[in-house]
Amino acid sequence: MSLYLDGTNYYFGAADRGATGNSVPITLAAGTTPWSVGYWYLPTSVSSVRFCLTFYSLANTDRLSFGQNTATLMAQSVRSGATNNRQGTSGTIKAGRWHHALFTNDGTTWKIYSNGVLLNSGNEAVTAYSNVTNLIVGSSYDFTTSNQVSFAAGLLCEIGIWSEALQRDAAYRLGNGESCDQVQTRSLVYYLPARNRSIAENCNGGKINELINGRNIS
Repeated sequence: MSLYLDGTNYYFGAADRGATGNSVPITLAAGTTPWSVGYWYLPTSVSSVRFCLTFYSLANTDRLSFGQNTATLMAQSVRSGATNNRQGTSGTIKAGRWHHALFTNDGTTWKIYSNGVLLNSGNEAVTAYSNVTNLIVGSSYDFTTSNQVSFAAGLLCEIGIWSEALQRDAAYRLGNGESCDQVQTRSLVYYLPARNRSIAENCNGGKINELINGRNIS
């Protein structure tokens, strides 16, 4: 199963933990706490900035988004209105093709991989966000309007979140088709399986508390 995102208003979200008590997959913490976020994505458009995953904090108006800047993989962090972008190699993303994206942070260095290949690394924005504990799949979040923005367009699946910075070997395995639950399973904290990427499930603005059949790994 893949999630179908129309690029206009389709998304999945998790409710605000502080306000409602609902849980989200993982807190992406500020500072030196390591993490990795990966997914498979087939974009139908590479014409604008679009985000597949966004973690955000209503309390601090901070967010961390993963997606594309036209045809380039990008991680974007926002803290108190200041934006920092980390980008991969220009032109990597092609419309109509599956891509595996992996973003890692070891507390000092960010790395961006596409299909198992390291595109870029650096440490410029590694602490430019606070703890972010809410999650949207398929868009970013605008704190001014309290709305979802920059919607992903295409198919999204095989989402994995790890509590460590995955290394090159793990990136290669994921980029060559191994499922998230076969790679660094001890640090895998959230997993939304692909099952069958040819079957798309319509996201149609679903505001739900758990992502479809995804699960926290304890």
